[in-house]
Formats: sequence, structure tokens, C-alpha cells
Amino acid sequence: MGIVTMIRDTFAPVGRHTRRTSRLPSLGDVKKGGLEFMDKATDTFFREYNASFIKHIEEVWTSTMILPYIIGGHPELAHEFIRWLRACDDGGLEADNFAWSTKESEIENQKSYGESHEFRTDACMIFLTKNADPGEILEDPFITEIKDSLFVSLESEEVVNFLDRSTWQQADEYDPVRKRICEVVAPHAS
Repeated sequence: MGIVTMIRDTFAPVGRHTRRTSRLPSLGDVKKGGLEFMDKATDTFFREYNASFIKHIEEVWTSTMILPYIIGGHPELAHEFIRWLRACDDGGLEADNFAWSTKESEIENQKSYGESHEFRTDACMIFLTKNADPGEILEDPFITEIKDSLFVSLESEEVVNFLDRSTWQQADEYDPVRKRICEVVAPHAS
């Protein structure tokens, strides 16, 4: 199930409501009620919903302060995030020209839906990093303490999941990263 399908299904009652209100008479003015009022109410609802999403979700999760938490999330996204930081650290990051992986991945067993969701890594990372400054992220104490281990993970043949030791080449290789995720990221998870 993609995001468009999820939104469509979530707002299906609004669609049914809109079809029903199309039978209302046109009274020529929003203030008189009728079809004009219902059209305006629907437009206002979605405008306010979108504004709330941008302010309370998008701006927060794409910020320099929160984005580093991705290291404790989906391994493919964490890998791409670390590659992006490494490019900045090496001085090879040019604005909006980073070559993200175009791999298709899947997020499995989401708590709220119990389903899997497919996503393209590049589209996801372009969205997530749009408000973040990699230079500032590299100065974040959460990152500075584990930066070397993060960069070593890029040398692994397989994508490393910092919370799954079976993906580590050596038994204790990423314990400092796992420990920092548990100390910093986990308390904010719901």
C-alpha cells in the first residue's frame, strides 16, 4: 500500500461526503450555505490539514536536529544517510547533487497498519534531507561520538543494521553505535 492509497482510503468518507454535497443547490454565496459553503469547507479542511502536516511532521522530521535518528531506523535509509554525511565530511558534497541509491526497499510490519510499504530510497532521502544541513549534523554530539564506526559500516559488503548483530562482520563491531541509538534515539520512539 503506497502513501497515495493510504491517504485515499483514510479520506474515503470525505469523498463520499463530497459526492453527496454535490446534490446541494447552488445559492451563489458561501455565506448562504449550500454547495458553495460545502466546497469551501472541504478546501479549508485540506488546506489546514496540509499546513499542520508541514509544520508538525515534515519540518520536524526533516530537520537537522531529528534526521540523525534515522541511523536507528530502516537500514537502507541509514546507509544512505551515512553515505551523505561521508560525502560532506570528505568535502565532496555539492548542494542538491548527491547521487542517492535508486534501490526499491520495503518497510515491513508498520505498527499502525500491520502492512509493508515499498519506497524508493532516492525519493525518500531527497525528501528527508531537504531541510537538513549535513555540516551541522556532523557536529552533533550524537554523530561525532560514533562517526568513525558509522563510516566503517559503509565498507561492509552488506548494508549494516545497527540493531541486528547478525548483519555485523565482527561480534562487537558496532556496539558503540547500538549503545548510542539506545541512549539517544530509543527514548523518543513510541
